Amino acid sequence: MNERAWLVLGHAHVRVTELRALLDLFGSVADVVAQPRARLAESGLADEKCNAIVSPDDAAVSAALRWLEEDGHHLVAWGEHLGVVILAPCNEVVAVLFQPA
Repeated sequence: MNERAWLVLGHAHVRVTELRALLDLFGSVADVVAQPRARLAESGLADEKCNAIVSPDDAAVSAALRWLEEDGHHLVAWGEHLGVVILAPCNEVVAVLFQPA
C-alpha cells in the first residue's frame, strides 16, 4: 500500500465516489497523486481537492506517517485489504481511515 498517496488523498478529503472516478482514469492512488492539477480538474474534482492533492500539507502527511509507525496503528484504505470489508459499502465516506489498536 502506498501510504503517502493514501494520506494525500485523505487530507484532500477525497470521497469514495470521487476516488473511484480517479482510479478509473489514472489506475492507482500513486498515479492519482502524480497528476498535474489540470488533469485532476478535468476529472471533475473540486478545485480545493485538486489543490490539496497537487500541493499537499507535507507536515500533516509526515506526522501521519510517523503516527503509522507506532505499534498497533493502521491505515484503512478503500479497496485495500480490510478497507474492502469496512469501506466498500459506503460510497459517500472518505476513502481513508486511521485505526489505532
